[in-house]
Amino acid sequence: MAKIPLYTARNKKNQTS
Repeated sequence: MAKIPLYTARNKKNQTS
């Protein structure tokens, strides 16, 4: 979790991996 773009943060919330 080093490079977390803005879209990634949203995707993370949407897609709980």
